[in-house]
Amino acid sequence: MSAGSGSRTLLIAGLLAAAALGAVLLWWPAPTAERGPDGDGDGDATAQTSGEARGQAHAPRPALGESAPAGAAGDPIAGLEGEPEVAPPTPAEAAEAYPVDLEALRARIPDNLYWQRDGPTEDPEELARREAEAEQRNQQLGKILSGTASEAEIDAYYDHRERLSRDYISFAKLVLSEYGEELPARDRGLYELSMELHAARLLEVPRKREQALQRKHEQDEARRAWRAERQP
Repeated sequence: MSAGSGSRTLLIAGLLAAAALGAVLLWWPAPTAERGPDGDGDGDATAQTSGEARGQAHAPRPALGESAPAGAAGDPIAGLEGEPEVAPPTPAEAAEAYPVDLEALRARIPDNLYWQRDGPTEDPEELARREAEAEQRNQQLGKILSGTASEAEIDAYYDHRERLSRDYISFAKLVLSEYGEELPARDRGLYELSMELHAARLLEVPRKREQALQRKHEQDEARRAWRAERQP
């Protein structure tokens, strides 16, 4: 597989995986007892396997496999819980020029979190940084789910999630506005799906934040009651 075709595969694979893994959190039930997360989807959980070859100005076309788990009837997100399998492009696909110019997009929205989390890269240091950040977010989520996070930590976590989804929506909108008519129908659909998933996550953030704060207050009250019972 050529470098161009590999990056083409990774561009939307990273974007879709970011939205898909994050969608798990939308319907993640609040814990009834202290527990840690199976994974943050941070990035959130997005997959940290995306990559931008240095100096490559044009994003390649994605080639996604067909073997992602099927979703529940009526739930377009349930079947996206995990990274989509990525199939190598056919020779014809590899030879086809892809219209998205990542460098031009980055100049337009340089501070967008897409570049920090899923912009194509093959830099080992950058990939390690992303992995470390994902682990840190995972630990933060574990504290939130167990009710041991502070209010400041809860607010910081959900503030970040709000910005993440807004940035991914902005990125997808820009791609569609600049290149939508040139993109293959499948690719347009993936960008549109990413926007829908992140819009749904944004709607859920206030409820998730409130649940986390309520869980913390209940844990704090339980600890106070436990200490009071043991005082002479």
